[in-house]
Amino acid sequence: MTGAAYDKKSMTYLWIMIFPVLFLWPTGAAATGSSSTAEIVELQIGFGGLYKLGCWTPVSITLQGGEKEETGRVELVVTDTDGVLTTVPSPTIHLEPKQLNKVSMLMRPGQAQGLLQVRWSVAGQIHSQRTYSLDSTERNQSQEDLPANENTVPAGLPSTNRLLLVVGPPPGITQLIQTIQAENTLATTHVAHALNTERLPTLPSGYDSIDTMVLTTSDPTIYDPLLANPERLHALSQWIDQGGRLILFCGRSGPDLLPSGKPLAQLIPGHYQRQLPLRNLLPLETFSGDYQSLARGRLRLQVPKLTKVSGHILAFGGRSPTDLPLVIKSARQLGEIIFIGIDVDLPPFRDWSGRASLLRKLLDWQPQEFSSGQQLSPTQTTGYDLTTQLRGALDQHFTDVETISFALVAILAIGYIGLIGPGDYFFLKRALRRMEMTWLTFPLIVVGTSVGAYWLATTSKGNQLRVAQIEIVDVNLTHESRSLGNRVPGYNVPSYNVPKRGTTEETEAETAGGGLIRGTVWTHIFSPSAMRYQLTIDPCLPGQPSAPVEDIRSTTKSKSPKSIVSWLGLPGRSLGGMQSGGTQTGPLERGYTFGESLQSLQGLPIQVWSTKTINAQWFAEGTPAFEMELRQTSDQLLTGHISNHLGVELTDCLLLYGRWAYHLARLGDERTIKIDDNLQPRTLKTMLTNASAGDTAATRIAEDGTVFFDRLGTDVARIVKAMMFYQAIGGASYTGALNRYQHQIDMSQLLTTGRAILLARAPGSGSQWLHNHKRLGSNQDQHWLYYRFVATVQE
Repeated sequence: MTGAAYDKKSMTYLWIMIFPVLFLWPTGAAATGSSSTAEIVELQIGFGGLYKLGCWTPVSITLQGGEKEETGRVELVVTDTDGVLTTVPSPTIHLEPKQLNKVSMLMRPGQAQGLLQVRWSVAGQIHSQRTYSLDSTERNQSQEDLPANENTVPAGLPSTNRLLLVVGPPPGITQLIQTIQAENTLATTHVAHALNTERLPTLPSGYDSIDTMVLTTSDPTIYDPLLANPERLHALSQWIDQGGRLILFCGRSGPDLLPSGKPLAQLIPGHYQRQLPLRNLLPLETFSGDYQSLARGRLRLQVPKLTKVSGHILAFGGRSPTDLPLVIKSARQLGEIIFIGIDVDLPPFRDWSGRASLLRKLLDWQPQEFSSGQQLSPTQTTGYDLTTQLRGALDQHFTDVETISFALVAILAIGYIGLIGPGDYFFLKRALRRMEMTWLTFPLIVVGTSVGAYWLATTSKGNQLRVAQIEIVDVNLTHESRSLGNRVPGYNVPSYNVPKRGTTEETEAETAGGGLIRGTVWTHIFSPSAMRYQLTIDPCLPGQPSAPVEDIRSTTKSKSPKSIVSWLGLPGRSLGGMQSGGTQTGPLERGYTFGESLQSLQGLPIQVWSTKTINAQWFAEGTPAFEMELRQTSDQLLTGHISNHLGVELTDCLLLYGRWAYHLARLGDERTIKIDDNLQPRTLKTMLTNASAGDTAATRIAEDGTVFFDRLGTDVARIVKAMMFYQAIGGASYTGALNRYQHQIDMSQLLTTGRAILLARAPGSGSQWLHNHKRLGSNQDQHWLYYRFVATVQE
């Protein structure tokens, strides 16, 4: 080979190597960032690095401006549960030259492994980007935010984990969970610590990963940023209203935090009056169940006194409950607040042997679902959650869509191999006696088999889009009140000597526009062809399940619902699960984007004859035309009446209160049912799990009337009821499964706060998904629409 030829060939190879680099040069330059454009300086994710997969997670991005002013958006790119890339854009941001700017966003990660990409885009063009690897190393303690020069962030916890958020000095919960932790890493409990409130989410959805939030207040300066940034306090308040659970410890710092205008004034179930000395600790010892003496000698504790208390006073320090309430359990809209008037992180409570018992009772932890010594079944070790069973059940409820069994596929595959091998050979050898004809018979067999397979798939799968949808609409019927001073919306549960409405003490209150309405939608979509969908949710309020929102029949005007949409993940390590180690799609694979305010899915891809599970939550305020006037009798039962003016008949009606349930069967439109001695209650668990509780009658019945829970069952009604009142029916001891991924659906706690709940099934399809502003689905779709009306029981 001559030198010239060698050089020519070398230059050809060199250009082949250089060309892709030149082609991708703008992207590569943007990735490294330059001084002429904004740079991504730092990323903070979750709560001290802790968050759960399949949940909305707060993310804080720090940007530094470039040489000139820029206006653009931050984009977060991460995979969903199926490994498809998703993009969450921020609102428009204006950056000053060389100035730092912090951007708060939400993301929803779907896999424990993979990458997280942060982009800075101007006019749709990526100007800079930074890629982070997700570190799936198991963690037992909260992890500090990584430095700015790191390109690794912690991966999400399993969706079946329990995550507690503690704000303020540690109250001892970390030591408590270490003594009861399960060996199964998919069922463990984690504690995230926040020593300041500057990084709390600015949207209620940012708390999606949090099961319970605990506030300690021995250092009141921690909460000063809440007044400087009211949107964080508003987001926390909204999260509680929408079903969150808050435990608030406040002792000596009461004057700094609880009076009107102070940071935590709107989070207490009453009106702060003054500090009083606590001279007797026996009530707290009794409440905790640990009777060892708290302290010896003279006490010097000052605790806050609350008046106009709403809720159940579980422990008190005076002669009567209202003299000095110490532990108050209150319902607030659809959520719960527990107020404890002590500092559990300070002496004498810090060193008290009964502190663990007190915390366990406040957290309402049932016996450990899967204790260390218990043998776990295969489904439990893969992170078996009721959401998994629900998704599997929906897969079996598509009309005219049949699943081809693996056995049939295996038989057909063996038959195909037999045709193209021995079958073709013996046919040509003995029938035609011309082996060269294989050039004709072989392609005919291949084509014929392909046509037959396509015909079989088309016949069994159909050619129409199908939808199977479950919706739960929760309505708070309690008339909330807000005072001109410090009354808090959401507290209307009479307790002991709390003044009733209409008394002199209530004349300062002004009635709000109505209670909170929350809709939760799970939708399983079967697509007959490969398509990209542009999806939004059109919520429908109680009364008109198939009509637009503005046509609702209500006693007061209701505000337009606000919605947030997303995909629904598959918990655990099973095939397709978020912990299964699924692979990420290629870097050039075009995924889909969340629309502004997370109210739409733009370009959601679904492959031919495939399914996708999406979900939505929507919220509105209003008072539907439905009445529940109930009182508690001396024997802890109910009396009163329920009136339905919604315009639809309700079926499968159950009235739940405490541990009791009344079977009301049907409640027609413009009908009133009296609740009196003629209705005989039965235990709540029996009524929710008996033979007629599901879509089909069950046969495996226990001696107490309950039905054994089938973890392989596809009865949607039975699964949904187990999720809606999980703790009340026995939790994992009854179902053999966790219920943590969609834990906000469980309303068992409200039954212990003086509230009654009417569970009913309604006709119609409920909220509608729209694809390009047209209704998604067909007249062959399956719908399950449930209402839960929550009302205060007067004493």
